[in-house]
Amino acid sequence: MPRLALGFHLHLPHRLRPFSYFDIGRHLDYRDDAVTRAVLAQTIAVHWRPVLETLEAGVADVGGFRFYLALSGTLLDQLAAWAPEELDRLRRLADGGKVEFVVTPATQSLAALHAPPAEFIEQTDAQRACLRALFGFSSSTFRNTGLLYNDALARCLDEAGFRAVLAPGNARLFGWRKAQRPFSAAPCPALRVLPCDLSLAASFNAHQSGAARSPLENFLEILSRAASQSDGFCLDLPLAAFGGHGIGDQSGFDFLRAIIAAVPARTPFGWALPSELTAGPVAASVSAPETISAESPSGDDSPWIGNDIQRDAFDSLYALEARVNESCDPALKSTWRMLQDAWYLRAMDPSTAQPGATPAGDSPYDAYVSFMNILADFESRI
Repeated sequence: MPRLALGFHLHLPHRLRPFSYFDIGRHLDYRDDAVTRAVLAQTIAVHWRPVLETLEAGVADVGGFRFYLALSGTLLDQLAAWAPEELDRLRRLADGGKVEFVVTPATQSLAALHAPPAEFIEQTDAQRACLRALFGFSSSTFRNTGLLYNDALARCLDEAGFRAVLAPGNARLFGWRKAQRPFSAAPCPALRVLPCDLSLAASFNAHQSGAARSPLENFLEILSRAASQSDGFCLDLPLAAFGGHGIGDQSGFDFLRAIIAAVPARTPFGWALPSELTAGPVAASVSAPETISAESPSGDDSPWIGNDIQRDAFDSLYALEARVNESCDPALKSTWRMLQDAWYLRAMDPSTAQPGATPAGDSPYDAYVSFMNILADFESRI
Protein backbone atom coordinates (compact mmCIF):
# COMPACT_ATOMS: atom_id res chain seq x y z
CA MET A 1 0.00 0.00 0.00
CA PRO A 2 1.44 3.41 -0.93
CA ARG A 3 1.78 5.87 1.92
CA LEU A 4 1.56 9.62 2.28
CA ALA A 5 3.45 11.60 4.92
CA LEU A 6 1.58 14.82 5.69
CA GLY A 7 3.67 17.53 7.31
CA PHE A 8 3.74 21.20 8.24
CA HIS A 9 6.68 23.54 8.59
CA LEU A 10 6.79 26.80 10.52
CA HIS A 11 9.46 29.33 11.39
CA LEU A 12 9.09 32.82 12.83
CA PRO A 13 12.25 34.94 12.77
CA HIS A 14 13.24 37.38 15.44
CA ARG A 15 12.27 40.76 14.03
CA LEU A 16 15.18 43.19 13.84
CA ARG A 17 14.95 46.83 14.76
CA PRO A 18 15.98 49.41 12.13
CA PHE A 19 19.72 49.96 12.57
CA SER A 20 21.32 53.09 11.11
CA TYR A 21 24.96 53.93 10.49
CA PHE A 22 24.85 56.17 13.57
CA ASP A 23 23.84 53.19 15.74
CA ILE A 24 27.09 51.37 15.03
CA GLY A 25 29.22 51.19 18.17
CA ARG A 26 26.36 52.07 20.50
CA HIS A 27 25.86 48.38 21.41
CA LEU A 28 22.08 48.49 21.05
CA ASP A 29 19.90 45.41 20.99
CA TYR A 30 19.39 44.16 17.44
CA ARG A 31 16.07 42.45 18.15
CA ASP A 32 12.66 44.04 18.39
CA ASP A 33 11.07 41.61 20.84
CA ALA A 34 7.83 43.58 21.07
CA VAL A 35 7.16 43.10 17.35
CA THR A 36 8.32 39.47 17.46
CA ARG A 37 5.99 38.71 20.37
CA ALA A 38 3.05 40.38 18.62
CA VAL A 39 3.68 38.37 15.43
CA LEU A 40 3.87 35.17 17.47
CA ALA A 41 0.57 35.91 19.22
CA GLN A 42 -1.16 36.62 15.91
CA THR A 43 0.30 33.49 14.30
CA ILE A 44 -0.86 31.32 17.19
CA ALA A 45 -4.40 32.71 17.07
CA VAL A 46 -4.87 32.75 13.30
CA HIS A 47 -2.77 29.82 12.07
CA TRP A 48 -1.14 27.63 14.70
CA ARG A 49 -3.98 26.85 17.09
CA PRO A 50 -6.65 26.09 14.43
CA VAL A 51 -4.25 23.83 12.50
CA LEU A 52 -3.19 21.89 15.58
CA GLU A 53 -6.80 21.54 16.70
CA THR A 54 -7.65 20.10 13.28
CA LEU A 55 -4.72 17.67 13.47
CA GLU A 56 -5.60 16.65 17.04
CA ALA A 57 -9.17 15.92 15.91
CA GLY A 58 -7.79 13.88 13.01
CA VAL A 59 -5.67 11.79 15.37
CA ALA A 60 -8.68 11.18 17.60
CA ASP A 61 -11.20 10.45 14.83
CA VAL A 62 -9.27 8.79 11.99
CA GLY A 63 -7.54 5.54 12.79
CA GLY A 64 -3.92 5.47 11.65
CA PHE A 65 -3.65 9.21 11.01
CA ARG A 66 -0.24 10.65 11.85
CA PHE A 67 1.82 13.58 10.62
CA TYR A 68 5.12 15.39 10.99
CA LEU A 69 6.10 18.88 12.09
CA ALA A 70 9.23 20.80 11.11
CA LEU A 71 9.53 23.62 13.66
CA SER A 72 12.58 25.85 13.89
CA GLY A 73 14.55 26.25 17.10
CA THR A 74 13.82 29.99 16.93
CA LEU A 75 10.09 29.29 16.99
CA LEU A 76 10.42 26.80 19.85
CA ASP A 77 12.39 29.37 21.86
CA GLN A 78 9.65 31.95 21.29
CA LEU A 79 6.98 29.49 22.41
CA ALA A 80 8.97 28.68 25.54
CA ALA A 81 9.31 32.37 26.39
CA TRP A 82 5.86 33.70 25.49
CA ALA A 83 3.45 30.79 24.93
CA PRO A 84 4.55 27.80 27.04
CA GLU A 85 1.04 26.34 26.91
CA GLU A 86 1.61 25.66 23.21
CA LEU A 87 4.70 23.62 24.04
CA ASP A 88 2.52 21.62 26.41
CA ARG A 89 0.16 20.96 23.50
CA LEU A 90 3.09 19.64 21.45
CA ARG A 91 4.23 17.43 24.32
CA ARG A 92 0.78 15.86 24.51
CA LEU A 93 0.90 15.12 20.80
CA ALA A 94 4.38 13.66 21.17
CA ASP A 95 3.24 11.41 24.01
CA GLY A 96 0.58 9.95 21.72
CA GLY A 97 3.18 8.79 19.20
CA LYS A 98 1.30 10.24 16.23
CA VAL A 99 3.70 13.04 15.33
CA GLU A 100 7.32 13.09 14.19
CA PHE A 101 9.37 16.22 14.88
CA VAL A 102 11.60 16.47 11.84
CA VAL A 103 14.96 18.18 12.44
CA THR A 104 15.63 21.57 10.81
CA PRO A 105 18.45 24.11 11.08
CA ALA A 106 17.91 25.69 14.51
CA THR A 107 17.73 29.25 13.15
CA GLN A 108 16.54 28.35 9.62
CA SER A 109 19.96 29.37 8.37
CA LEU A 110 21.77 28.79 5.10
CA ALA A 111 24.70 27.17 6.89
CA ALA A 112 24.35 24.15 4.59
CA LEU A 113 25.49 26.38 1.70
CA HIS A 114 28.55 27.50 3.63
CA ALA A 115 31.82 25.56 3.66
CA PRO A 116 33.32 24.08 5.77
CA PRO A 117 30.30 22.23 7.22
CA ALA A 118 31.22 22.43 10.92
CA GLU A 119 28.76 25.25 11.67
CA PHE A 120 25.93 23.44 9.91
CA ILE A 121 26.61 20.25 11.87
CA GLU A 122 26.66 22.19 15.15
CA GLN A 123 23.29 23.76 14.34
CA THR A 124 21.66 20.44 13.50
CA ASP A 125 23.11 18.88 16.65
CA ALA A 126 21.70 21.77 18.68
CA GLN A 127 18.26 21.29 17.17
CA ARG A 128 18.31 17.55 17.82
CA ALA A 129 19.27 18.21 21.44
CA CYS A 130 16.46 20.78 21.74
CA LEU A 131 13.88 18.30 20.42
CA ARG A 132 15.11 15.57 22.76
CA ALA A 133 14.91 17.93 25.73
CA LEU A 134 11.38 19.06 24.86
CA PHE A 135 9.79 15.85 23.62
CA GLY A 136 12.05 13.00 24.71
CA PHE A 137 13.20 11.97 21.24
CA SER A 138 14.56 13.36 17.99
CA SER A 139 13.86 12.33 14.42
CA SER A 140 16.49 10.91 12.08
CA THR A 141 14.84 12.84 9.22
CA PHE A 142 16.03 16.30 8.16
CA ARG A 143 14.23 19.17 6.44
CA ASN A 144 16.48 21.99 5.29
CA THR A 145 15.52 25.65 5.02
CA GLY A 146 13.38 26.04 1.88
CA LEU A 147 13.90 22.32 1.15
CA LEU A 148 17.39 23.24 -0.08
CA TYR A 149 19.26 20.12 -1.15
CA ASN A 150 22.49 19.11 -2.86
CA ASP A 151 25.01 16.27 -2.77
CA ALA A 152 27.23 18.08 -0.25
CA LEU A 153 24.28 18.31 2.15
CA ALA A 154 23.59 14.59 1.68
CA ARG A 155 27.16 13.74 2.69
CA CYS A 156 26.96 15.96 5.78
CA LEU A 157 23.68 14.42 6.89
CA ASP A 158 24.95 10.90 6.36
CA GLU A 159 28.03 11.62 8.48
CA ALA A 160 25.79 13.15 11.17
CA GLY A 161 23.73 9.97 11.42
CA PHE A 162 20.56 11.04 9.63
CA ARG A 163 18.64 8.38 7.75
CA ALA A 164 16.54 10.59 5.46
CA VAL A 165 16.23 14.09 4.04
CA LEU A 166 13.20 15.83 2.55
CA ALA A 167 13.77 17.25 -0.94
CA PRO A 168 11.62 19.08 -3.50
CA GLY A 169 10.05 16.72 -6.01
CA ASN A 170 10.99 18.76 -9.05
CA ALA A 171 12.53 17.84 -12.38
CA ARG A 172 15.91 19.36 -11.53
CA LEU A 173 16.46 16.50 -9.09
CA PHE A 174 14.38 13.62 -10.42
CA GLY A 175 14.33 14.33 -14.16
CA TRP A 176 11.79 12.16 -15.98
CA ARG A 177 11.23 9.88 -12.98
CA LYS A 178 8.09 10.08 -10.86
CA ALA A 179 9.05 11.75 -7.58
CA GLN A 180 6.59 9.70 -5.56
CA ARG A 181 8.79 7.14 -3.82
CA PRO A 182 11.92 7.27 -1.64
CA PHE A 183 15.22 7.39 -3.50
CA SER A 184 18.75 6.83 -2.27
CA ALA A 185 21.27 9.68 -2.29
CA ALA A 186 23.98 9.06 -4.88
CA PRO A 187 26.90 10.22 -2.66
CA CYS A 188 25.75 8.04 0.27
CA PRO A 189 23.31 5.26 -0.67
CA ALA A 190 22.25 4.63 2.93
CA LEU A 191 20.60 8.09 3.07
CA ARG A 192 17.03 8.21 1.79
CA VAL A 193 15.78 11.17 -0.23
CA LEU A 194 12.07 11.67 0.49
CA PRO A 195 10.42 13.70 -2.29
CA CYS A 196 7.85 16.37 -1.43
CA ASP A 197 5.18 16.61 -4.13
CA LEU A 198 5.03 20.32 -4.96
CA SER A 199 2.12 20.10 -7.41
CA LEU A 200 -0.07 18.24 -4.94
CA ALA A 201 0.79 20.78 -2.25
CA ALA A 202 -0.24 23.55 -4.65
CA SER A 203 -3.68 21.95 -4.98
CA PHE A 204 -4.47 23.15 -1.45
CA ASN A 205 -5.11 26.53 -3.08
CA ALA A 206 -7.66 25.05 -5.46
CA HIS A 207 -10.65 25.61 -3.20
CA GLN A 208 -10.20 29.36 -3.72
CA SER A 209 -10.33 29.16 -7.51
CA GLY A 210 -14.11 29.10 -7.86
CA ALA A 211 -13.99 25.99 -10.06
CA ALA A 212 -17.22 24.06 -10.33
CA ARG A 213 -15.61 20.77 -9.38
CA SER A 214 -15.06 19.96 -5.72
CA PRO A 215 -11.44 20.63 -4.70
CA LEU A 216 -11.58 17.53 -2.50
CA GLU A 217 -12.64 15.34 -5.42
CA ASN A 218 -9.87 16.82 -7.56
CA PHE A 219 -7.28 16.21 -4.84
CA LEU A 220 -8.37 12.61 -4.31
CA GLU A 221 -8.38 11.91 -8.05
CA ILE A 222 -4.82 13.22 -8.45
CA LEU A 223 -3.69 11.15 -5.49
CA SER A 224 -5.43 7.99 -6.71
CA ARG A 225 -3.83 8.30 -10.15
CA ALA A 226 -0.41 8.39 -8.48
CA ALA A 227 -1.00 5.20 -6.50
CA SER A 228 0.09 2.75 -9.18
CA GLN A 229 3.53 4.36 -9.47
CA SER A 230 4.08 5.31 -5.85
CA ASP A 231 5.50 3.69 -2.74
CA GLY A 232 5.30 6.82 -0.63
CA PHE A 233 6.14 10.52 -0.58
CA CYS A 234 5.66 13.67 1.49
CA LEU A 235 3.06 16.42 1.32
CA ASP A 236 4.97 19.32 2.88
CA LEU A 237 2.80 22.35 3.69
CA PRO A 238 3.45 25.79 5.24
CA LEU A 239 1.47 25.89 8.47
CA ALA A 240 1.19 29.68 8.33
CA ALA A 241 -0.67 29.50 5.00
CA PHE A 242 -3.73 28.08 6.73
CA GLY A 243 -6.04 30.71 8.08
CA GLY A 244 -4.34 33.59 6.34
CA HIS A 245 -2.83 34.35 2.97
CA GLY A 246 -2.77 31.43 0.54
CA ILE A 247 -5.26 28.88 1.88
CA GLY A 248 -8.15 31.01 2.99
CA ASP A 249 -9.77 31.05 6.37
CA GLN A 250 -12.21 28.40 7.55
CA SER A 251 -12.35 26.76 4.11
CA GLY A 252 -8.70 25.78 4.42
CA PHE A 253 -9.29 24.01 7.73
CA ASP A 254 -12.40 22.30 6.35
CA PHE A 255 -10.39 21.10 3.36
CA LEU A 256 -7.64 19.75 5.62
CA ARG A 257 -10.16 18.03 7.88
CA ALA A 258 -11.85 16.38 4.88
CA ILE A 259 -8.55 15.15 3.43
CA ILE A 260 -7.45 13.58 6.72
CA ALA A 261 -10.55 11.36 6.68
CA ALA A 262 -10.88 10.82 2.93
CA VAL A 263 -7.33 9.79 1.97
CA PRO A 264 -7.38 6.33 3.68
CA ALA A 265 -11.11 5.83 3.02
CA ARG A 266 -11.23 6.74 -0.68
CA THR A 267 -7.73 6.26 -2.09
CA PRO A 268 -5.19 3.41 -1.97
CA PHE A 269 -2.95 5.53 0.26
CA GLY A 270 -2.45 5.24 3.99
CA TRP A 271 -0.92 7.79 6.34
CA ALA A 272 2.72 7.47 7.42
CA LEU A 273 5.55 9.28 9.16
CA PRO A 274 8.74 10.16 7.27
CA SER A 275 10.67 7.61 9.32
CA GLU A 276 8.23 4.95 8.14
CA LEU A 277 8.79 5.90 4.49
CA THR A 278 12.51 5.57 5.12
CA ALA A 279 12.07 1.95 6.14
CA GLY A 280 10.08 1.10 2.99
CA PRO A 281 11.07 0.32 -0.62
CA VAL A 282 13.68 2.54 -2.23
CA ALA A 283 14.11 3.48 -5.90
CA ALA A 284 17.32 4.25 -7.76
CA SER A 285 19.74 6.92 -6.59
CA VAL A 286 19.51 10.63 -7.35
CA SER A 287 22.27 13.19 -7.54
CA ALA A 288 22.21 16.98 -7.09
CA PRO A 289 25.60 18.51 -7.92
CA GLU A 290 23.94 21.94 -7.88
CA THR A 291 21.68 23.28 -5.13
CA ILE A 292 17.94 22.91 -5.62
CA SER A 293 15.02 24.27 -3.58
CA ALA A 294 11.24 24.43 -3.50
CA GLU A 295 10.90 28.20 -3.28
CA SER A 296 12.12 29.47 -6.61
CA PRO A 297 10.62 29.21 -10.13
CA SER A 298 14.06 28.08 -11.27
CA GLY A 299 14.31 25.62 -8.37
CA ASP A 300 17.61 26.99 -7.01
CA ASP A 301 18.94 29.10 -4.12
CA SER A 302 18.28 32.46 -5.81
CA PRO A 303 15.58 33.62 -3.32
CA TRP A 304 18.33 33.95 -0.68
CA ILE A 305 21.63 34.55 -2.47
CA GLY A 306 20.54 35.37 -6.00
CA ASN A 307 21.54 39.03 -6.20
CA ASP A 308 24.64 41.04 -5.34
CA ILE A 309 23.43 42.50 -2.05
CA GLN A 310 22.26 39.11 -0.80
CA ARG A 311 25.59 37.51 -1.68
CA ASP A 312 27.48 40.35 -0.02
CA ALA A 313 25.44 39.99 3.18
CA PHE A 314 25.87 36.19 3.14
CA ASP A 315 29.64 36.37 2.61
CA SER A 316 30.09 39.11 5.22
CA LEU A 317 28.09 37.15 7.79
CA TYR A 318 30.03 33.91 7.44
CA ALA A 319 33.38 35.73 7.18
CA LEU A 320 32.99 36.33 10.93
CA GLU A 321 32.88 32.61 11.78
CA ALA A 322 36.53 32.16 12.79
CA ARG A 323 36.55 35.26 15.00
CA VAL A 324 33.28 34.28 16.68
CA ASN A 325 34.63 30.81 17.44
CA GLU A 326 37.94 32.17 18.72
CA SER A 327 36.10 34.48 21.11
CA CYS A 328 34.74 31.47 23.04
CA ASP A 329 31.83 33.72 24.01
CA PRO A 330 28.48 31.84 24.03
CA ALA A 331 26.48 35.10 23.89
CA LEU A 332 28.33 36.29 20.79
CA LYS A 333 27.88 32.93 19.10
CA SER A 334 24.17 32.92 19.91
CA THR A 335 23.76 36.38 18.37
CA TRP A 336 25.76 35.40 15.29
CA ARG A 337 23.57 32.35 14.79
CA MET A 338 20.43 34.44 15.20
CA LEU A 339 21.71 36.70 12.41
CA GLN A 340 22.11 33.67 10.13
CA ASP A 341 18.32 33.44 9.74
CA ALA A 342 17.67 33.06 6.01
CA TRP A 343 14.60 35.29 6.35
CA TYR A 344 16.87 38.34 6.58
CA LEU A 345 18.47 37.49 3.24
CA ARG A 346 15.13 36.65 1.66
CA ALA A 347 13.93 40.14 2.55
CA MET A 348 16.68 41.54 0.29
CA ASP A 349 15.18 39.96 -2.83
CA PRO A 350 12.82 42.37 -4.66
CA SER A 351 11.12 39.49 -6.48
CA THR A 352 10.04 37.55 -3.37
CA ALA A 353 10.06 39.98 -0.43
CA GLN A 354 6.55 40.90 0.66
CA PRO A 355 5.71 44.58 1.22
CA GLY A 356 6.05 45.41 4.90
CA ALA A 357 7.76 42.11 5.69
CA THR A 358 11.36 43.27 5.59
CA PRO A 359 13.15 42.91 8.92
CA ALA A 360 13.95 46.61 8.92
CA GLY A 361 13.07 49.39 6.50
CA ASP A 362 10.60 49.68 3.67
CA SER A 363 12.49 48.02 0.80
CA PRO A 364 14.91 45.17 0.15
CA TYR A 365 17.76 47.67 -0.09
CA ASP A 366 16.77 49.22 3.26
CA ALA A 367 16.83 45.73 4.74
CA TYR A 368 20.34 45.19 3.33
CA VAL A 369 21.69 48.50 4.66
CA SER A 370 20.24 47.93 8.12
CA PHE A 371 21.55 44.34 8.22
CA MET A 372 25.05 45.39 7.17
CA ASN A 373 25.04 48.08 9.87
CA ILE A 374 24.16 45.40 12.40
CA LEU A 375 27.04 43.25 11.15
CA ALA A 376 29.43 46.20 11.45
CA ASP A 377 28.29 46.78 15.03
CA PHE A 378 28.50 43.07 15.83
CA GLU A 379 32.02 42.87 14.45
CA SER A 380 33.06 45.70 16.77
CA ARG A 381 31.93 43.57 19.73
CA ILE A 382 34.08 40.55 18.91
